[in-house]
Amino acid sequence: MLVQAVDPYDSVNVSTILSIDPAIATFPSGFMSQHTDTDQIPKTLQAPLEQLVESLKSDWADILISIVLFGDAARGEGFAIGHGPVNVAIILREVFIEELDKIAPLIREANREFGLATMIQTIEELNRSTDVFPIKFANMQQHHVLLYGEDVLSTLTISTDHLRLRCEQQLKNLNLRLRAFYIQRSTGASELRATLETSSAAFFADLETLLKLKTGKSPQSQAEIIEAASTEFGLPKDALMELLWLRRSNDAIAPTELKQKYATLMQAVQKAAQIVDQL
Repeated sequence: MLVQAVDPYDSVNVSTILSIDPAIATFPSGFMSQHTDTDQIPKTLQAPLEQLVESLKSDWADILISIVLFGDAARGEGFAIGHGPVNVAIILREVFIEELDKIAPLIREANREFGLATMIQTIEELNRSTDVFPIKFANMQQHHVLLYGEDVLSTLTISTDHLRLRCEQQLKNLNLRLRAFYIQRSTGASELRATLETSSAAFFADLETLLKLKTGKSPQSQAEIIEAASTEFGLPKDALMELLWLRRSNDAIAPTELKQKYATLMQAVQKAAQIVDQL
């Protein structure tokens, strides 16, 4: 049975926290954590994840602290195997190459079977990494399912100043990469679509962070992120919804339409970068 963690900070007033000087403000440990119901994990993932957990408990009994599902599979938004990685964080007391040897065949097989992508860290590394990966860990804290052990993500403290700086860096970097990618890939429909899918996913994650910083609120689904970003920042709701649909569909798209969608994404990223720069 998969275990759902309980959020001990549901009642924290976000607007109060964000009224503090942004240079020193922090998210208190776990205050953004809202965990997806395990019933929303795709049925096809239930058994493979349970088997993975049992194997890791057996192989790493003495050093295993926590196993956490995060990313799209933890959001409960119609995730399907083959449409993206199944992200699992494994937190250990220590990591040596001998320990990795124990589970390497298991992880490789799970990757082939259902797209498992692991993030293996010690608890000390986790606690010391929120300054350099603030958005990643804020999103993990917001959307995760505890599969085994301690809910270590809910105890993380993430600086809002680190979030703002990282959000600005990522948006401006995405802005530059989209232009460079287009020059190299504009004549190939499949490459252009792949770039759109991966870049829009990164953009929606950055938009969620931007909304947290600007409004103190964190939408639960990507559709809600788009809705809120349209209201708050004037971004094109329908066009961004089409990008979300593109990531979840196998339908063919005409090259001219792909270029239109690419132009929409470029403009939205540029506008978001300007907004975060002014926060």
